[in-house]
Amino acid sequence: MKKIFILNCEPKLLILLSLCLLTGCAGTGATTAKQSQLAALNGSLVEKTKLLQDNSASYRSTIDSQAMKIAAMEKNLLQKDQVIAEKDAELQAKHTEVASLKSSRSKLEKNNKILSASLERRGGVAFLPNNSLVSDLPQIDPTIGTAELHNGTVRVIIPTVNLFATTKSVSITTEGDAALRSVASEIRSHYPKSQILVEGHTSNAPLASPMWRDHTHLATSRATAVRDKLAKVTQFGEDNLALAAFGDSQPRYANNSPDGQQQNDRIELVIRP
Repeated sequence: MKKIFILNCEPKLLILLSLCLLTGCAGTGATTAKQSQLAALNGSLVEKTKLLQDNSASYRSTIDSQAMKIAAMEKNLLQKDQVIAEKDAELQAKHTEVASLKSSRSKLEKNNKILSASLERRGGVAFLPNNSLVSDLPQIDPTIGTAELHNGTVRVIIPTVNLFATTKSVSITTEGDAALRSVASEIRSHYPKSQILVEGHTSNAPLASPMWRDHTHLATSRATAVRDKLAKVTQFGEDNLALAAFGDSQPRYANNSPDGQQQNDRIELVIRP
């Protein structure tokens, strides 16, 4: 404890000395209080710094997680864009195919009109039975079709599955082309001066494409394709070839099974020597 010695001084000096002593004591107390406040502030700053660091780590983890999700979404969108591009290409191919089919249909209808007008000018085509053909039927490869005498007339029956790629197609396949060449050669060797009526027949199965109005339209288009192919790749000229179409009106087998329907979808070559 501080000791204060009172000197024998003037009153004014004594008062000043007392004030100095009091001021010094008060300054020491203020310094201690400020140091306490500074320590408290420092502790608070440390806590807030730690909290900020914890929050920063949490935010960084959240940002990384969101970035991974965004990357996954971008990859998914890229895959979907690729799928859409592929579908667009397929759709364009389908549009091209439809346009080609429409063009083929238009040509076939035009040819049919020309043929019908030609037949009308000639008074129609009639193929009468000829019994002299019975003993000399052409030998048709059984994998292609059959030859038979039907109602006094020789007929070569070829299932359309051996000529066309699909049930909706009227384009003759490479195998179908070879089959027609083989049949025509056999007919030609037996009946050098023969005429042929190309008949188109179908089953009653639902039409596989909206491009066909009905079964007769499909049968006509197929018969036209066969007639045109025979005229192009064989020695039969157009004057020796005619066509007719019966649609599903003359089935040879019951249409209640796939096999029967396949047999009824056929081209018949009616031979007139």
